[in-house]
Amino acid sequence: LNIAGSLIVPSGEGISFAATANAGTSRSELLDDYEEGVFTPSDANVTLSAKGGRYTKIGNIVHYVIRAHYPSSSSGSAIQLSGLPYTSTGSSTNNLDVAGGMTTALVQNANDNYVGYVQQNSTNIVIFNAGTATQTTYADISGHNVYIFGHYYVNTP
Repeated sequence: LNIAGSLIVPSGEGISFAATANAGTSRSELLDDYEEGVFTPSDANVTLSAKGGRYTKIGNIVHYVIRAHYPSSSSGSAIQLSGLPYTSTGSSTNNLDVAGGMTTALVQNANDNYVGYVQQNSTNIVIFNAGTATQTTYADISGHNVYIFGHYYVNTP
């Protein structure tokens, strides 16, 4: 505890919940990372306006929200949204984090439902139409605000 009242934990250590566990020595019982921040999402093919993202990282899970305005386009190419603050895991242990996590996308004034996922070992988000299971194109979200929220796993806390 420092003079300002903050609890400071040495690097590599954390808050242990071992008293409530069976084994008592597992690193999975140690809360050793918490971070909040902002990031700037991007797209490889278009310039996004009114863009921004916020995240909270707790241990090895990153929760995020994104807002981006896509310009008018008639392109049938799949969108290429990227720029998440951490690279996702490539693990598929117990199939709990296959493809890195879960994403929901809301497109302003659109009649379709969109869902997606964070690609493994990347900072990219893949979004597709929930009804047709086809990847979302620039034409699908042309001139719309896109609101995306979700979570994904990272390799290290």
